Amino acid sequence: MSDPTIALLSDLVAIDSVNPSLVPGGAGEGAIAERIAAEMRAARLDVRVAEAAPGRPNVFGVIDTGRPGPALMLCGHSDTVGVEGMAAPFDPVLRDGKLYGRGAQDMKGGVAAILGAARRLAESPAGLAGRVIVAIVVDEEYASIGAEAAAKEWRADAAVVAEPTDLCIGVGHKGFEWVEVETAGVAAHGSRPEDGVDAIMMMGRVLGELDALERRFIAGERHALLGRPSLHASLIGGGREWSTYPDRCALSIERRTVVGEGPHESLGRETTVGAMSFWTDAAILGAAGMASVVFGPGGAGLHGLEEYVWVNEVQTCRDALVTLARKMSSSRS
Repeated sequence: MSDPTIALLSDLVAIDSVNPSLVPGGAGEGAIAERIAAEMRAARLDVRVAEAAPGRPNVFGVIDTGRPGPALMLCGHSDTVGVEGMAAPFDPVLRDGKLYGRGAQDMKGGVAAILGAARRLAESPAGLAGRVIVAIVVDEEYASIGAEAAAKEWRADAAVVAEPTDLCIGVGHKGFEWVEVETAGVAAHGSRPEDGVDAIMMMGRVLGELDALERRFIAGERHALLGRPSLHASLIGGGREWSTYPDRCALSIERRTVVGEGPHESLGRETTVGAMSFWTDAAILGAAGMASVVFGPGGAGLHGLEEYVWVNEVQTCRDALVTLARKMSSSRS
């Protein structure tokens, strides 16, 4: 591959970085952190590796110009979701302008764009002022402990999270919460209904109420950018065997929430400004006082069995991040 950014993307996709909190036994971010740190060092960034939790390394790289100016953070995550059902998740394939593999879209394409931009800025720092902070963090797919740790340690005037947006500038996204509900019954032989209490039947009533709430969301008002709130029942389990009244049923619910129940120049074309339906670490950086947007290359198959990212959008994202860093410097000079 002639473009080093795309070659790096291929290398990153080839590394298993399945989130071990999301998928028990997952490889975690250790190996990919080593590759990312090596790339930063080769680009002559000041590199620091810091564990957000044991075995969960965040990687930071800094370009410090030594001149007064703004601090810009470029942020991405190194973990991915699981690979069950995928034939060859870590064998990157470049075909028809797309690079396929687990994490290609979410979000190793964005990470490659960030690292490619950082290399170009470090190689040609003339005109830059302030600092560029590259933050590649762990655990975005589960609890965002990487972004939480980064937000406590680092400060920036602005941040770009290079999650996949199809090169749309994301100025907001839905929030979310995970809720667990458990109903308690009484175990008894199936032939003795007077002794048993069916925990699964009781959970059915909970599901009925949740369905009614979701229908109210569907019929209710929609946020101008985020659309409507939503919820769904993600997991359910209970019971012991066919002939026993179940004494326990557990339900996991995911709830997506909305607020309140000239950005075109650097790409050389008009860019959509909108909001994302999915969670990103931008929420954590923004809450820490860093003005944050989400902007990254597009593709398809997010969390699916066939995932890809558009190669040209990775390159465009990289170039836009370089332009942004330079324009931020010139605007403060």
